[in-house]
Amino acid sequence: MSTGLSYLCQRLVLEYIEPNRRIQISSQCLTISQLEKSHPFYLKRLKFDNNLIKINNIKYEIEEHEEELEEILTAGDIRIGPNPRRYISKYTEITFTNLDFRKSYAKRVPLVFHEAMKRLGCALFEGRKNIRVNILKIDIYDDKVLRLPVGFLVRPRDLITGFNSPQDFLTIIHPSSFPLRLLKIWLNAPENLELPMLKTAEHVIINGIENENFPTLPFLHNRFVIFDLIWSPDEQVFGLIREWLTCKARSTVCLLKRFDKDETENLLNAVKNEFDGDINEREGTDESMLPDSISISLSMTSTTVLILYGIEKEEDFYVRMEILEK
Repeated sequence: MSTGLSYLCQRLVLEYIEPNRRIQISSQCLTISQLEKSHPFYLKRLKFDNNLIKINNIKYEIEEHEEELEEILTAGDIRIGPNPRRYISKYTEITFTNLDFRKSYAKRVPLVFHEAMKRLGCALFEGRKNIRVNILKIDIYDDKVLRLPVGFLVRPRDLITGFNSPQDFLTIIHPSSFPLRLLKIWLNAPENLELPMLKTAEHVIINGIENENFPTLPFLHNRFVIFDLIWSPDEQVFGLIREWLTCKARSTVCLLKRFDKDETENLLNAVKNEFDGDINEREGTDESMLPDSISISLSMTSTTVLILYGIEKEEDFYVRMEILEK
């Protein structure tokens, strides 16, 4: 008779099972639950939203619903009048959705909303000591609570914080995660630019830039900085470039995100006219440069110039801005 898999074999098998399948197996087979949770938990994507948790392609969503019910009569009751009384009842529902196959399964749970969110967080992560994530996105807003088990820690490579300050979630980020490969933040507070996690990240994407932040931006040390300027008027972009020229910024590469290819080229032409820039030869430009993009040169010092040109990266369009030697 077979004695089953050895400890080592179980460990190898469990570690490479798809994470959502591991959760399902662990919840249905308590004899291996502790063993399963002791192994590293590798995720491609993990997202926390106000009412959902998404692990890779599976979304776990908690919702409160209302339904109109008719008053029920029991033995001995007498209805007075012809019209039955109706009332509104609330209930909580959890929905499991496979985003790849667009299939969902929903069931009611006998809990109020915050209890259901806590139960969900614990069911998914309680007891897991080594959670590693390629992309962690936290998009909690309106003063909501992120309900997680005690001791929850995650090791992300990329962190996206939506409208929230990264500082709000520092306690759940394992110290070994730093420096981050990428940090995407909304600049809702100027002091966010002083956060160690921002200063040390290799790539930074910044949304919500206001004019009062411009003097600080040229002094970022990150290797790559992307400013999301899709909805920004040209005058605001000019202000950012002007600070770059005035402050003699370091050699950080910046990408100014635009809506499409035409908007990218329109901005380059506007910059050329605003700063009396020169058309530059394409030597030293990035390989992702748009084939018909102009390259503009703006003088900074006696030995350096600020170069701007259009690029396409992962189906998005940017003006790339970097400092080169003359």
